[in-house]
Amino acid sequence: MRLKCFSGIASALELRPVSIDDLSNVRYLHASSYRSLVGPTVDPDEADTFLGLVNSPYYADQILAERHFAAWLGRELVGSAGWVLSDDGTRCARLSSVFVQPMFTRCGVGRRLVRHVEGDARDMGVERFHLKATENSVGFWEKLGYRPGARATSSRGRVTERYMEKVDASLAGFTKQRRLELV
Repeated sequence: MRLKCFSGIASALELRPVSIDDLSNVRYLHASSYRSLVGPTVDPDEADTFLGLVNSPYYADQILAERHFAAWLGRELVGSAGWVLSDDGTRCARLSSVFVQPMFTRCGVGRRLVRHVEGDARDMGVERFHLKATENSVGFWEKLGYRPGARATSSRGRVTERYMEKVDASLAGFTKQRRLELV
């Protein structure tokens, strides 16, 4: 049974960049969130592959290479999200690693984190966002203005992810200086 969430949790969060000192907490959050929320919806070997990645040295490097933010409620890490510029030369960012501690889902933590990373990316001139969403999170992303695209399938032919995109129409076509004035 899930407890009703206190409505002030999202506003009580402290959002700050992830540092090397946070990596063990971030890995634990990602693994436990994935295990509880995504793991039951994917093939067991896919879950094992992702959890193996989380525990690899590569994963720590990946988190530190992104603009990655953590949401803290007191001394408790309750969520994280990151972004990186797309390498195709456009003003597009790829959002990644949006995880919320299972006990804090539907409390506004994920929404607050996504809005924060989108704002951070906008400050750098980003106009478009894209991501790969798990099938069980598509509704969350749609509520935040993302449009679903192509589906990704596992080696067994099961749909596991959905590509999604959001274009920030309010900033499209403006110079970087003008976008910064609007934000």
